[in-house]
This record gives sequence, C-alpha cells and structure tokens, in this order.
Amino acid sequence: MQFTRTLALLPMLCLLSFAQAHAKPTTKLTMDDAKKIALTKETGTVKSGELEHEKGLWIYSFDIQHEGQTREVNVDANSGKVVEDSVDTPADEAKEAAEDAKKGHGTQPRSR
Repeated sequence: MQFTRTLALLPMLCLLSFAQAHAKPTTKLTMDDAKKIALTKETGTVKSGELEHEKGLWIYSFDIQHEGQTREVNVDANSGKVVEDSVDTPADEAKEAAEDAKKGHGTQPRSR
C-alpha cells in the first residue's frame, strides 16, 4: 500500500522538479546594476552580457573588451558580489558557446 502511494506521487514530483528547473529566475539586481559593478572591476567595453545559472547561483556574465583582451566578469545576481574575473580566450568562448548549445537551457539571451 505504501509503495502504491509513493508510486502515485512520483509523476507529481517529476513535474514539480521540471517546473522549478525551468522557472524564471528572481534576482535582486538588474542587468544594468550588475554591469556597473562589473565595469568597476574591469574597465572597457561590454561586448555581451547574459543571465545564467552556474554552480547553483544566478549570475550576470559579462565579456568586457579592453586593450585587445577579453575578460569575463561574473556578478552574483542577488548579492552583487563579483564571483569571477578571468581572461576569456577565443577557445574559452567557443567552449562556452558549445556547452550552452548542448544544454539548451540555463541562460537568458545575451544583450549586446
């Protein structure tokens, strides 16, 4: 009897998990707020920015061009803390684009 009840709840749990995984994120910062924070960390021109879910956090990720070098600056979409600041090589960009295409989710469109 217990097994039957558990089995009956399984589809509902699956739907709930799917809905949570694809729910629109709620963030405390706007992309413009996060962009200002990123530009205080790295000066230059923002080539692109997106909201994405990485390592359990919603982050705004920006590619900032300065003196021929691209830096990726990630800002926590809720706390405003810079969680990554690294050099972004063309190989890194290609790898990230391939991973995004493979996942098909987890990101919001990039702004240019």
